[in-house]
Amino acid sequence: MLRARELEVERLQVSREQCISSKQHLEYLLEEKQKEIDRQMKRGEELESKHAEERRRQEGRFESDLKAFNAVSFAKEKKLRDHLELNEKQFAEEQFLRLQEVNYLRQKFEKITEKIKQEEAKEALDKEEEALRIRESCREKMLKAEVELNERAHALEMELMERQQQELIELFEENENEKQELLKKWLEDQEALQKAATEVPQEEDDNLSDEAECVICFEELGANRALLKPCGHAKICLNCALDLWKNKKPHCPICRGIIASKPAPPPSKVFL
Repeated sequence: MLRARELEVERLQVSREQCISSKQHLEYLLEEKQKEIDRQMKRGEELESKHAEERRRQEGRFESDLKAFNAVSFAKEKKLRDHLELNEKQFAEEQFLRLQEVNYLRQKFEKITEKIKQEEAKEALDKEEEALRIRESCREKMLKAEVELNERAHALEMELMERQQQELIELFEENENEKQELLKKWLEDQEALQKAATEVPQEEDDNLSDEAECVICFEELGANRALLKPCGHAKICLNCALDLWKNKKPHCPICRGIIASKPAPPPSKVFL
């Protein structure tokens, strides 16, 4: 599930990068259109500059011609004046035509520019709407995936809780069974010890009274005798038995058997 979630996040990241790439492409197109507009405006300015230069050239030519005509003959002045007037009229007409052509080109350029702006705005709006639709779709998919993930996590959590509860019940039952078995074994051991104590030979009882000394400190035992379990030896005083019990692995000093429980005074009959 985590891998699927990671794949979904990576796919969303790719979609985001595609949107960024589309945005950069649109910005590049806008810059190119703006450059084209600047070039066209520059071309119009160059045309106007050329017309002004041509006019200045013609005016210079006219003045030079006028001076030449004045120098050559006064008689030709009228003819030259008429010719100049005619030239001025033609120049005015040509200038008027040029101005009309410039205005027409300017209006056409403005229309083309406006159309380009409208198309770019429409294309940008379409791209933005498409990006919004993609974003909403991705958001819905993410929400759906999150809901499914939460549901699966809740189901897994419930299943885990049920399994843990079942395991706890089984452990509790096993613990109870072990307690019953240990209690049963302890009762059997106690009955066996009592039975063995009742069946101890008389001669060993006599030896007990004769050898009433601790095998460790050699003090007289008397009522200070301790019974070691499970071996059942009682030839040690209670103080020495408790000292042995404090060791990590207490052993019987007679048979070297492990002492399983805390030493205590023996009953009236004991198996040595």
